[in-house]
Amino acid sequence: KLMGEGFTYLEDAEAAVLGICLLEKSAFGRTYGLIDENCFYFKDNQIIYSCLKEMNGNGIPIDIITVCERMAEKKAELSGKNCAWYLARLTSFVVSSFHLEYHCLLLKKMLRRRELEKLTHSGIDLYADEKEQAYKLSDKISNILGNEVKQDWYSMDELMFNLLMHQEEIRRGNKVFITTGFKAIDKLNGGFSPGQLIVIGARPAVGKSALAGLMAIAMSKEKKVVGMISLEMNNTEIASRLASVDSDIEFSKIHRNLFVDENQHRKFYDFITKNTINHSIYVSDKTKVDINEIKAKASKLKFRHGLDVLIVDYLQLIDTIGGNKNYNREQEVAKISRGLKLLAMDLQIPVIVLCQLNRSVTARKAKDRYPQLSDLRESGAIEQDADVVLMLHRDWMSGYEIHPETGESTQNKADILGVKWRNGAPFHLEIDFDPQKMKFMEKSRSTFGHMNQQIMTNENNDDITF
Repeated sequence: KLMGEGFTYLEDAEAAVLGICLLEKSAFGRTYGLIDENCFYFKDNQIIYSCLKEMNGNGIPIDIITVCERMAEKKAELSGKNCAWYLARLTSFVVSSFHLEYHCLLLKKMLRRRELEKLTHSGIDLYADEKEQAYKLSDKISNILGNEVKQDWYSMDELMFNLLMHQEEIRRGNKVFITTGFKAIDKLNGGFSPGQLIVIGARPAVGKSALAGLMAIAMSKEKKVVGMISLEMNNTEIASRLASVDSDIEFSKIHRNLFVDENQHRKFYDFITKNTINHSIYVSDKTKVDINEIKAKASKLKFRHGLDVLIVDYLQLIDTIGGNKNYNREQEVAKISRGLKLLAMDLQIPVIVLCQLNRSVTARKAKDRYPQLSDLRESGAIEQDADVVLMLHRDWMSGYEIHPETGESTQNKADILGVKWRNGAPFHLEIDFDPQKMKFMEKSRSTFGHMNQQIMTNENNDDITF
């Protein structure tokens, strides 16, 4: 009744899949990863496929005799059927094994229909927390629609064809990398890519949020929609920072309204009403947000306005779900980090997350004073999940008022270190910093070392020379 007219066809398809697995040595391997026992509607077929999976995992040959023997050992009984008779009957449905994968896809499709029908008729618990129920429903729908079948193996001709198509998409401008806000880094590594998790690490008060604001403004100028979730600052503080970066006016004047006169304030008003308000940046300043709420916020923004980049400030302030006492902090951060990476892949956008560094970095001196991957707080999983890790460093905040090598003041100097860049080159870029405007600026001629070489670039030259 649940399946309607497709019921008999479903029974035949299940029998055909099991029958082929009983007859052909390599057949079960072709079904592995496409389906599991839950894809079978009939209980007896579920039992048999579960037995086949166990036998395959233990290296036991699969045929009618071995399956009968294994089911007898497990005392797995079919509903009123003789095991050998039923298995032999299943093989009678086999015409050819050529369409085995197609029949598996059919079973998967019918499973989804059954699960969606159960979900729509299951109702809700009136006494349970509505937010928790919403998350559970969302997870169930994701599970139903997830686990898409993917091709397992690609030949060299397919790989090279896909590579050429990738290059052609870039040439046509259909696959655009997203700016980092710094031309030198974009020229070296191509900017950020959809699906990437980008981590920006720094000690407190070094300028992580200011750097994120600079990136957001630069991205929006390239017609990208940017979402910013701040767990540390309120909307007014964020607005002041963004306005300062965009208008090139001191942060304190904007945030505390310290303009010299009405004329100066009028100029600021004219600028933000003509320019800043047109940036496609959306901000959420809600505190105590967990990874599920971040996913929900991002999905909602993408549906309503589009979403090209998501910035989260910052990782250690993201709430854990459930507060499991058996998890230590590193395990909780690992779940958050993995969740952000999956979000980037699901929405096909770069997700930029700011991260605190351990205090140990402040104890290192001379050339060792710069942050490293291991300085990320609760760093294990973050290092693995991140596609890009940028470190922000300012000697002035580390107690080096005079640069130990050049002898210059470090108050207006900063460094960005690319300590990890999957499919790109690591780098150390020196930049300028204006503490009054809380603004990082790229030098007109950027020099940064890489693998004991010098990479030179300037804003008027598109070439990078080694």
